Amino acid sequence: MAIYYQGKDTGNRRVHLRSVRPPPWRRQKKWASSRGWRFSVYKGPRRMSRTPGTVRGLRRVGTRRLGRVNLRNWWHFRRIIHRTPRHNFVWKAEGTVEILKGGRYTFCTESDDGSKMWVDGSRIVNNDGLHGARTRCGSRTLAKGDHVMKSLGFQRGGGAFFALRYKGPDTGGNMIKVQSKKPPARAPRPRPWASRTGWRLTVYKGPASLMSKVPKTRGLQRLGSARLGAISFRNFRGFRRYVRRTPRKNFVWKAAGTVRVHHKGSYKFCTRSDDGSKLWVGAKRVVNNDGL
Repeated sequence: MAIYYQGKDTGNRRVHLRSVRPPPWRRQKKWASSRGWRFSVYKGPRRMSRTPGTVRGLRRVGTRRLGRVNLRNWWHFRRIIHRTPRHNFVWKAEGTVEILKGGRYTFCTESDDGSKMWVDGSRIVNNDGLHGARTRCGSRTLAKGDHVMKSLGFQRGGGAFFALRYKGPDTGGNMIKVQSKKPPARAPRPRPWASRTGWRLTVYKGPASLMSKVPKTRGLQRLGSARLGAISFRNFRGFRRYVRRTPRKNFVWKAAGTVRVHHKGSYKFCTRSDDGSKLWVGAKRVVNNDGL
């Protein structure tokens, strides 16, 4: 089975249809705390000398919630995220800082190796490069209210250190650790093919009678589910690779996903299957490729 589409987003080329994510299925597990920093560690490329411009494409090894960012050595990183590598890793801290008194604020990162910091999307601190524990600061006038903070940093080798501090009217002019009210909302992925696990594929045991049409899955025994980026199964082994309990015959599959369209227009969707298949967009059936 394969699912394709073409339209303005694809330059009118027929490509595999990729899904941003499966539609809601079960309630997501909430964070343990409603306050603090969201701190993530990623496996970085070798021989880094600068903070990567983005963590997109890097393998995330873990995410935790922190009240304050003050990691004094590599063991502190490991205590927070136990899969933190010894060398060549990238970290990201995201939070929302509540400003009670508007005015001029100074923000600092102290890191080993490099780090950067953004306030409301504008870079305020550049402490990048290969170096030992070093502090760099930047200032900005902030109004009363919530402000989104983000910091990226990296560790190539040797000692590791990362701390965020600030001072201003709220701190009485004293330099203190930055405390986050809550992590910011996660931004939506900008491209429909950004997710490698956007489709939810489910395989069911088919009815005992010989099928000649695509049946409804209600009442069928579910054999397994898997997440994948594109629907392209060239043979039975392709199904078995994702859902190991897929039977040799008499089975039904269902793929559920969410496709983001950036350019309004007419799109063509296709399924190629053996045996039959159908495709719905929303509640409307757009492809009928049913039958033996």
